[in-house]
Amino acid sequence: MATGRHLLRGCESIRSKPGLQELFLALDTFRPENTNFEALISFYEHHCRYFFGKIEDLKDFLIFYTIEINTDEENIPNYLVMLNNLRKLEVLEGMYFIACPLASPTTQEGQKMRSQYEALVILHTAVRSKLEELMRRITEKEEELQRLPGTSAQEIRTAEESAQETPGAEEEAAEETPAAEGERLTLRRRVRKALKRRFQRIWRATRSLFRGGCCHQPPPAP
Repeated sequence: MATGRHLLRGCESIRSKPGLQELFLALDTFRPENTNFEALISFYEHHCRYFFGKIEDLKDFLIFYTIEINTDEENIPNYLVMLNNLRKLEVLEGMYFIACPLASPTTQEGQKMRSQYEALVILHTAVRSKLEELMRRITEKEEELQRLPGTSAQEIRTAEESAQETPGAEEEAAEETPAAEGERLTLRRRVRKALKRRFQRIWRATRSLFRGGCCHQPPPAP
């Protein structure tokens, strides 16, 4: 995967825009080798997917990852900046796409507008290429897991709860541990289930579909 500066050749005409400074910084400092895809996919499979099922919002997933893992990976903040600016890029690109044909290509204003539009297309493409690479790896893992029986989040939780509620297992636990300790274990299970339900409510309340967009081709000069 190319570095940010290599992908952003041709964006000089919009680098000075104040609203895009944070995004350019994220792309300039992005290094492919600083993304630990193995750790991200492992966290998705064994933690995030277990509690919440299939991922539907990449931003929520990355925030959850940084909180739970307490990671200092340099690219995670860069990914979040890209996600925060993705909608802005789509709007800007669409506005320039409409405005370019209205400006004469022979005037300085028209040439500047077309140059900025082409730069926005390059910038948008660079952002999407990095986000799509991360999403593609997660999607591939999800498809791999779906082909395996008994690997859905609901199936795993159901199996665990069934094992916990098996009468024979409870009787053995009662024989091996004092009554007070058994009560503490029961309370711990209740708290754990309550936390799971709370996380699920928060997840459903905040998730939104990962929005994709397509880069328009430059409009023909009038």
